This record gives sequence, structure tokens and C-alpha cells, in this order.
Amino acid sequence: MAGEKLSFEKIFSDEMVLPQSKNFKIAGNAESGEKVKVEIGGISKKTSADSDGHWFVEFPSMEGTESVVAKTNTDNVSIHNVHFGKVYLMAGQSNVEYKLRDDLEYQAILDKFKSQNAYFINVPQVEFVNEDGSVIPDNLPEEKWQQVSKKTIGEMSAVGFYMLQQLIHEFPQQTIGIVDCYKGGTSASSWISKNALEKDSELKQTFTVPFKQQTVGKSDEDFKKELVDYQKSVGVHNTKLGEYLKKYPDASLSVAKDTVGHTPWPPPMTPKSYLRPNGLYETMVVGIKNYTFNDVVWYQGENDAPNPEVYEKLLKVLLQNWRELFQDQPLPFYIVQLPVYADEPKDAWAKIRQAQLNTVESVPYTHLISITDTGEEHNIHPSSKRKAGTRIGKIISGLQYSSTPYVKRVDVHDQQLILTVSHATDLHIVEPLGLEVLVEGVWRAQRVQKIIGNKIFVEFSNKTTAIRYAYKNFSKLAVFNENNFPVSPFELRLGK
Repeated sequence: MAGEKLSFEKIFSDEMVLPQSKNFKIAGNAESGEKVKVEIGGISKKTSADSDGHWFVEFPSMEGTESVVAKTNTDNVSIHNVHFGKVYLMAGQSNVEYKLRDDLEYQAILDKFKSQNAYFINVPQVEFVNEDGSVIPDNLPEEKWQQVSKKTIGEMSAVGFYMLQQLIHEFPQQTIGIVDCYKGGTSASSWISKNALEKDSELKQTFTVPFKQQTVGKSDEDFKKELVDYQKSVGVHNTKLGEYLKKYPDASLSVAKDTVGHTPWPPPMTPKSYLRPNGLYETMVVGIKNYTFNDVVWYQGENDAPNPEVYEKLLKVLLQNWRELFQDQPLPFYIVQLPVYADEPKDAWAKIRQAQLNTVESVPYTHLISITDTGEEHNIHPSSKRKAGTRIGKIISGLQYSSTPYVKRVDVHDQQLILTVSHATDLHIVEPLGLEVLVEGVWRAQRVQKIIGNKIFVEFSNKTTAIRYAYKNFSKLAVFNENNFPVSPFELRLGK
């Protein structure tokens, strides 16, 4: 790229945190073919910018605080106060995006908060990049690392903040860095590359083909009209919902929505919609591909409720796609299982949770963090994130179990089903279990005979073909391990 000025990629800036326990990259831009020398911690690396003007070098793990200097024959640039510690990527949609400033406890936290040895950066939520390089929206804040302080914590992910506080409690001397990469209202398909998504025919038919059908061959006027019609449909829905609740004041919101319909979503697609397949992968994820992370926290799934049957495949494709992009196949992913929420199509969130559980059971270097004992029946964005964030911090610390518990095996013995639960040694029940078995095509409640250690004993008949627990969008969890982590909801076909 002729005339490209020597620079670092935007995520590499003052106060950044790099992982002290892994090799890491430093990347940037320069004129095509130009030789670049990069120095950090007394070590120098040389490279040349490729035909597109991009360059990167890799360094061995380090500790302490350093500066980074990049030089060419005619220019040099520097990054100051580079820290080494643990680096976490927080990714997903609106519940991880939910800011601490909106959390129920924000003011109480702010009143007594002191700066911490931790830093974060919010990746700009670029929705579209035009041909001339300008972006939509055009008023995004500057991308830079910031210390976690009274002045900045309001802009942090609330879940990420509480995770951080738990990690600091466990490791008070550890420097911690958090990279936030999220956007509300998004399907996982928006976070996956075009090649990876379209390689699978089912995912292509579910996401790519409908997007093309909705956008190809339309004019700007067509898109404007569709948006107006969509806004009208939302208005009509809200009116019908209000009339129903006025007529039946004792009806729950979920019953009302099941009767009059759920709020129309998503809005009409356009070629520049951030909801488009592959969109945020191209505009946000690719921008951090040269950064190095210790762990990834993935909290998403709400927006894939319309297609829960393909979510397991979608999530597995995303994990592989990101590991390839970051060139880190063992990169650990912590999958946050959806909380409770009633106002979705029947069992949609239960199916998403099952897909998350199946993924953790079958994909290496993945971990489950169930927060299905949190959430609100009719509020998709609970205003208190402490319990969820703290649990993420406890699991990701590595000091307890590497996942919250889930049923890993079912055996049949002496007319009993024996459910063996992983990541637990001592289970306890806090309320009726809500266990069901499928007998001759009908689900019915089933009694738990006893619990011994990490095993649950259930009555069994030869006509039983499946078993499930808390398999609803909104269901109270009843079984916890000795750390008070909930056993994941599940549905399991017997004999498989």
C-alpha cells in the first residue's frame, strides 16, 4: 500500500496488557515492502510489510512493564506503559455488552471505588466499512486502552467488571487486561467469516441465502419502505399487547406474547446492516486478529432463538473460525449458558442451552459456565450482573472446577437411572427437582430416589426413552454442587 505511514494496529496502544505466559504478536502497517524493526524488553525483531502494507512480529513471553518501538529507515513510533498479565476477550451480544453504569449497584460501587491494576479496551462497534474507508456509524469513540478507575468503570461490561473483581480477589498481584468485543441483538452468524459460514450447507441456507434474498436487487427506496413498514408492525404489536394486558391484567407477559405474538425482530436487512451474516467478523473481529489472549468468554445465543436447531453447529463453527484467525488452536473458550427468560418461542432458549452444553462436551478446550439460576422472567436484560460475572470469575480463575456441573453419563442399573454429574463431589437439592422422563411419547414428572455424592438416582422403566431437567425457557434450577454452582439443564435421549 503505497504511502502507508508506519503505525501500530489500533488495538496496540499505551497501557495495553499482553499475556505474560504466552508468545505474543505486535502488528501494524507501513509502506508495502518496507523493512520494519520492532523492539521490546531488550529484544529486537525484523520483518517487512506485505503487499497490503501489513506487518507483524512475534515475541516470547515477558513480564513487567515495557515500551514498544517500531522503526523504519525514515520513521519510528512507540507504545508506552505496556503491561504483562492475564488477557481476556469478552465477546457476544447485549447481556455482555450491558454497561456497568446501567447495573443496579453502579452508584454504590462508584462511591467507594479505587483504581485497580487492570486495564480494558472496547473494540469500536463498526457496522460497515465503505469503499473509501469511512465507517458506519461515523461517531465512534477512539479505540484505546484505559485503566480501570472510578472515571472509566461505567463504560465497562458489567459482567466483565464483576468477573474482574473476582479475579482480583483471587490474584491481587496479577495485572489483568480485558478486550471487549460485542454488539447487542446479534446472531452468532454475524461473528463468523463468510467462508466458514458458507462451507456448511445448512448454515448457508439458514443465514446467507435469506440475507441475499432480502437485499439483492432492491433500491434505497425499497429499504426505506421496509423500515417504515417494520416500525408500523412494531407499533401495531405494542398496541395489541397493551390491549390484551388491559383486558387480562392477571396474564403474564409470556402468555400475552404467545397470544398476540412476539415483538417483531430483527428489523429489515440491508446490505450495510450490522445484523448481516459475517458483518461483525469483518468489521470488529478481524481488527483484533493479531492480539493474543489467555481466554475467551463467549456470552451469546439470545438472538439465535429463531433457529435453535442449528445453534450447536453454528457455535462450533465460530470456535474453530476464531481459533484459526487467532492462530491459537488450544485457545480456551468459556461458554456462558443462557439465563432464564420466558418471552421466547417454546423451549427455544432450552435448546440453545442444550447446544451450548453439547459443544462443551465435544469440543476440546471449552468450558461451560451455567448462569441459568439467574435472569428475570420477563426482562431479557437483568439489571444485576453481579452473580453472573462473579461466577465467571470463579470458574475462569482455575482455582475451583473448570466448568459448572453437568450430567456427563447416564447408566441403567436395577430399574434405576443413575445420573453422574461432572465437576461436583457433593450435590444438594434446594427445591423440587423438575426432572421429567419421556414415556410412550409423553413427558411426565419423575421422582428422584436419592442423591449420593455426584450421582442422582431416578426410577426407571423400560418404556422410558429420554430424560430432561429444567428444560424450559424459564425454569427454576434445583440441583447445585458443593460450591453452589448449578447443574446445567439438559435433555438426553437414552441409548445414545
